[in-house]
Amino acid sequence: MYRNLFRLLFFTAAFHSHLLYAQQPVKKVVLLKGIVLDDDGLPVIGATVRLKDTKTATSADAEGRFTITAGVGDTLIIGSIGYKPLKLAYAAQPMISLVMAKDLKQLQQVMIVGYGQEKKKNITGSIASISAKDIANTSAISFDNAIIGKAAGVDVISSSGAPGSATGITIRGISTLNADGNQPLIVIDGIPVYGSGRDLNTRTFNPSTSGLVGFGGTTVSDNLTPRNDFEANPLGNLNPNDIESIEILKDAYATSIYGSRGAAGVILVTTKKGSARAATLNFRYITGSAQPIGKPELLNGDQYAQVYTEFYRQINQNAVFNPGVNTNWLDEVTRNAVTQNADLSLSGSSDKIQYYLSGSYTDQPSYIIRNDYKRYTGRMNFNYTASKQFSAGTTISVSYTDNEALNASAIYRNAILKAPNIPIKDQNGNYVYGKGPNAFGNQDLNPVADALLNTNYLENTQTLASLFAQFQPISSLTLRSEFGTDMTGGNAYTRRIKRPSGFGDDAIESNTNNKKLVVNNTLTFLKTINTDHSINAVLGHAFEKSFEASGSIGGYGFFNDNILSISAAQNKYISNSLRREWALVSFFSRINYEFRNRYLAGFTYRVDGSSKFSKNQRYVGFPSASLGWRLSEESFLKQYKWIDDLKIRGSVGYSGNNSPASYYGNQGQYTINGNSLSYANTPILEMQQPDNPNLKWERTRSIDLGIDATFMENRLSVTFDYYTRRIRDMILSSAIPLYQGWAAQPQNIGDMNNSGLELTMSYTPVRTIKTAWTLRFNISRNINKLISLNFDGEEVGLANQAYKYMKEGEPVAQFFLYDWAGIDPYTGNPIWSDRDGNASEVPPASLFAQVDDVNDFRKVFGSSAPQAFGGVGNTVRYKQWELDAFLSFSLGSKMINGARAALLTYATEDATNLSTEILNAWTIPGHETDIPKLGNRSITTSPGSASSIRDFTASRTNSRFLEDASYLRLRTLNLAYQINPEALRRLSRNSVKMLQVFVRGTNLLTFTGYKGIDPEVNAFGSSALQSGYDELTMPQNKFYQIGINIGL
Repeated sequence: MYRNLFRLLFFTAAFHSHLLYAQQPVKKVVLLKGIVLDDDGLPVIGATVRLKDTKTATSADAEGRFTITAGVGDTLIIGSIGYKPLKLAYAAQPMISLVMAKDLKQLQQVMIVGYGQEKKKNITGSIASISAKDIANTSAISFDNAIIGKAAGVDVISSSGAPGSATGITIRGISTLNADGNQPLIVIDGIPVYGSGRDLNTRTFNPSTSGLVGFGGTTVSDNLTPRNDFEANPLGNLNPNDIESIEILKDAYATSIYGSRGAAGVILVTTKKGSARAATLNFRYITGSAQPIGKPELLNGDQYAQVYTEFYRQINQNAVFNPGVNTNWLDEVTRNAVTQNADLSLSGSSDKIQYYLSGSYTDQPSYIIRNDYKRYTGRMNFNYTASKQFSAGTTISVSYTDNEALNASAIYRNAILKAPNIPIKDQNGNYVYGKGPNAFGNQDLNPVADALLNTNYLENTQTLASLFAQFQPISSLTLRSEFGTDMTGGNAYTRRIKRPSGFGDDAIESNTNNKKLVVNNTLTFLKTINTDHSINAVLGHAFEKSFEASGSIGGYGFFNDNILSISAAQNKYISNSLRREWALVSFFSRINYEFRNRYLAGFTYRVDGSSKFSKNQRYVGFPSASLGWRLSEESFLKQYKWIDDLKIRGSVGYSGNNSPASYYGNQGQYTINGNSLSYANTPILEMQQPDNPNLKWERTRSIDLGIDATFMENRLSVTFDYYTRRIRDMILSSAIPLYQGWAAQPQNIGDMNNSGLELTMSYTPVRTIKTAWTLRFNISRNINKLISLNFDGEEVGLANQAYKYMKEGEPVAQFFLYDWAGIDPYTGNPIWSDRDGNASEVPPASLFAQVDDVNDFRKVFGSSAPQAFGGVGNTVRYKQWELDAFLSFSLGSKMINGARAALLTYATEDATNLSTEILNAWTIPGHETDIPKLGNRSITTSPGSASSIRDFTASRTNSRFLEDASYLRLRTLNLAYQINPEALRRLSRNSVKMLQVFVRGTNLLTFTGYKGIDPEVNAFGSSALQSGYDELTMPQNKFYQIGINIGL
């Protein structure tokens, strides 16, 4: 009975449920169109629109429009950074308009500061911020090249056009008199990394033989000679497309949290994290061509033979140079190099996991043949939120760089200097290395053969990794521990084939291995009390340990040119072996206080202890304080609706610089006696440097006053800063009395001051749904003065290898030169002027044997530091089109045009090629020209020998080749078109969310009075103190590129 009743109930329920199901209507699915606007009626570009509880999602285009497949009753969730999330139930309307309200709290929390974050409106320090979009339209393979001209107070110089070459970064002027101590600290995702500078990034190699560049001939004319090493750019290991934002800390309050490394500024790089949406796959591909921005105008073979034959006739020497052959060596070794760059990234998130994965391939060969550059990078950023209290994460990036362009600069230089009346090969097909039909010339130079037959490469690897764990026991307190490492390694190799003269036939290999360990522990307190008081405090501990090792071996005498292994050389040697280490331990704190959203105060204190100093001076503290006042929150300004935000701020504090201190500069240094002397069979040690237990930190006191303001519904923003920086106790190797037994010792001997003004503006005159136009501008001015220099050595040439001048009361590193006064139009001889303005045809440098000090004839001629610099940006968007142009400029900087000097140097036995300017040399009385007659009174000769000729006009120690290097450069021009999202989704069946194509030009135009090719180069690499020299340095690249961005 019960069984039959159960069966009846079961079939009755099944029948009624079938009827209920049959009565439910089938959900209608349609293609929904909509637009997302903010409360000002402007499009919210990139807003995410997704269906709740599904994976269906899309994003708004440049006009805020979107399309998505949805059914009646589905819930749409709309989100975007800086706006409050929005939910809406779809009710079958074909077109919807969504208005998102700005989330002021979210908008304010966007600024990264040292060891934490701070609301942008509450920042009381001087910080420049550069977003991923700001660097997206450049062709730079490293982010430092991408930020040129984009941040006030930050002067960036690309040293040359060689791929992977060093870049110099100076923030608010020279920070130290040490040639390599002016680079800022670079922090990537919280980990201080090995930055720029010759010390850790130089690789020794054997370049092709460079022609001597007749640099005068006396002991006072110590001109620059080509280097035999390559300074790499370590920042090229980071893929710029992985960067989310760059914050540049400039004043003491911002930098003192980094204590002993903050004096030269701090650059914080934050890489991309997972997007707050469903998984997104992005692919970008760029290809194009690279070529030099210009080429010098050189003599052809016939002109070359004519000029040299005439010169030797004028000095009464019988030397023959035959015409008939015209080889353009520079054209033979240059090319339109094909560039490629591919980036692939995957990002996404869920309630607990946030991830970003990326990989990239860069192929950016030099415009010098067979000098290539390739880079491979990979990155994984992963965050896991286990609960509201606990989270953890890791960032891992790896890179491999294969740079075969080490010798590009030497080949470029040699191709310019090689005599053009010599063929590349002889009749038998062999490369011609000798002087050919010429009376004089270089015996071992063939740029084409050097490019094609020699082997040069530098392989670099870097692993940058960090792991953090974060615990939040209560809502206001966060504990965070972080461990990171920067491991870099490099292997450089050069092999030169044997020349007919016997020169070459050698190889050298060098290796580096650097490892840095970093530990950061912080305790962060965030609390708002009664809506009036807000506190953001950090207490922390940091530890760093660095291990650095390098070595190089060489060999010569190989059985044939195909053998590469140095072990097979008949003669082998060790040219360098180095191991060293240092450690830094730190304790720091910071507290920021806000009262009623208008009154701001902050205090920072850090104590650093460094192994580079003795225990007498090992630990030192760096305090700073700041105040701010948001006037826009006061009642007396509330009535002015056009003022969105107005804040005045000021800071004072201290930071340090331990870069100038050598690793063991405070300790005595010894070496084994060179004469093999011993005592009781024990080698005798000789002291090379006495210890200095009182050697202490360089210390910088900074004062900054600034204004931050936005007006007219954020259409106009203005930031202005005035600063002054006093640097004390600068470290230099100073002469000591000889009776002590040593020549010099590192000492704290100098004080210096920098002061300046910075202005940054952004204005959007047009901002509608379809059209937007934004203008950006920044300019900086820095004034430097050397306050004191207790230096017992030479004042001249204190900046290592560069001919700069140091004197109290003057700017540092000025050019100190003999005064070239032009050409006498009646005699064709150079005119020289002394300090008193007296003119003479006798070159002062030739009087070194007749006067006590020929340097008394020199004068100060200014500095390579610009008087003002900055950038101008212009972005116009119309519907799916966007045009972006950016120009950088530099005003008032000086440059020694050594390239022009080399190409007007003919009085040497190398008989190098010359500029076509030489054809305008003085010939007859009354001839107005700046080129003297070939045989003039500033050239001294001895009959019968070219090696006895001395040309004082070509020396870099005179002002003849000092030029104004001011410029305005169209750095980037980018035109992009984004395919209509609606049409794209229809054609791709919703598989492609975004498709953008673009064309790009880089370094297209340069407006300058500089007579060289490129006013931005620096023959001394990354050194700011030694900048201002162009020695036939490879000019930068001009790029023409096309590309595509795809989002899936």
